[in-house]
Amino acid sequence: MIDSPLRVVMLAPINAVGGIATWAKTFHKYADSRICRYEIIDTSVHYKVLGKSMNLRGALSGLLDATKRLTQLLRVVIKYRPQLVYLTCSPSIGLVVRDSVYMFILKLLGVPTVVHLHGGNIEGFFGGNILRKWVVRSALKTCCKIIAITREVEQVAQSIFGINSVTYLPNMIDDIVLQQQSERGIDLLPECRPIRLLHVGWQSRAKGSVDLIEALRYVSQPVSCDMVGVAAEENRSIIETRIQDLDLAHCVRLVGEKTGQALIDVFTNADIFLLPSHSEGFPMVILEAMAHGLPIIASDVGSISEITGVMSDSPCGLLLKKSGPANPQELARLIDKLALAPSLRRKLGDNGRARIRRHYLASTIVPEIEQLLLKVCFADSAAAISVGKLP
Repeated sequence: MIDSPLRVVMLAPINAVGGIATWAKTFHKYADSRICRYEIIDTSVHYKVLGKSMNLRGALSGLLDATKRLTQLLRVVIKYRPQLVYLTCSPSIGLVVRDSVYMFILKLLGVPTVVHLHGGNIEGFFGGNILRKWVVRSALKTCCKIIAITREVEQVAQSIFGINSVTYLPNMIDDIVLQQQSERGIDLLPECRPIRLLHVGWQSRAKGSVDLIEALRYVSQPVSCDMVGVAAEENRSIIETRIQDLDLAHCVRLVGEKTGQALIDVFTNADIFLLPSHSEGFPMVILEAMAHGLPIIASDVGSISEITGVMSDSPCGLLLKKSGPANPQELARLIDKLALAPSLRRKLGDNGRARIRRHYLASTIVPEIEQLLLKVCFADSAAAISVGKLP
């Protein structure tokens, strides 16, 4: 019988923009305080890394930030005496120089650790040079459980660490996002107004921003396109220059970051959502677009084919055939296809909302995560069964 909630220290970005931060905020909204009591260490990065390669100043900022977080972690562990540490990681250099250090130290302190790998970059998580590979894999072996958000990462991790060490759990979306959006009515025909395209994410080559602009010159139907998200100075310059060179300023807007109701509004006012990324893990933004009933056009990378159900009888999007830079003419063809077919847009949008209800609501995913934390803390599941969270 559990007499009190599990004491869990969680390391995750809270006051930041991005997929993991959105996930973390949603997680804490739906967490059950009767099961786990969380002490949060905010790992939000407060220095620029979105533009050019990391320079010396950025590297020093990262080192200072990592040292600060490590000191904070040690202080919290000593004071709070957690039964578990729950660590969120991305496939970046931070996994090597910061998160791996945390894992080794927690092992020495005898604190069980669960690591949640947020991303689909296999090389970033498990590859690289011999030293990087050894450090990361050795650190992950110290953990009680590894959570993967893509099937590919799950399979590779299982091949390295064993089937019982790795669990797949998809990303999730706040139930309220779906509840607040009524089903879309029949779209206006293309001749009545331009089809409104939407791209949300870091505005950069890697997210397909330039590929999208290149594709728009081949689109035959009247369209407008809002590109929403942060752009580093050099990325903004490249994007704006290409818009001008292709004479697309009349139909493309680089509108910057949107949050809260402003972000909801851009989803609500759009007709088609576009994400021609070169690589992805399990992009939260696609779940948001699906919850708003938008048909999806995206690259077939990471978990996007699974999210959009393209191999099922109820797909919610159309995917580009190859990863890496999108073929502008292929992307334009898919845009024209949906622009000319309002009934198809409506069907794909409805399918997306249905897939959210079945697979990706936070009210379903968060209890599964907390069930997993209980299983890690209790070798004998009888105690967990007593609180009604385990089968």
